Amino acid sequence: MTSTTIIGMDISKNSFELCGTDERGRQTLHKRLHRDTVSRFFANTPACTVAMESCSGSQHWARQLQNLGHQVMLIPAQHVVAYRRGAKNDRNDAAAIAEAASRPNARAVPVKTTDQLDIQT
Repeated sequence: MTSTTIIGMDISKNSFELCGTDERGRQTLHKRLHRDTVSRFFANTPACTVAMESCSGSQHWARQLQNLGHQVMLIPAQHVVAYRRGAKNDRNDAAAIAEAASRPNARAVPVKTTDQLDIQT
């Protein structure tokens, strides 16, 4: 059995779509989580890279996931669009995020502290 090395996570208001891939890029996980179950799911998931599109909400989740031992990549949305296949929906977005994160030259935005976000606003 192969292990999940990258999880692409598309975040929205109430439900989060996950797409996990192994080291060869094969899909190993597809799951939809409600907001209140995300932390519990990742607390019980072996450490891996979790990738999200960069936005203010992703900063919050990035800090929480790092505290649980995961490596986090925040990818600018314009770098994810090229990897989306099919219609724009949560499932396809999660797969595109995982694909973008697997690229060796993937650009990521640093995770900011709450103080850094306060200064930025």
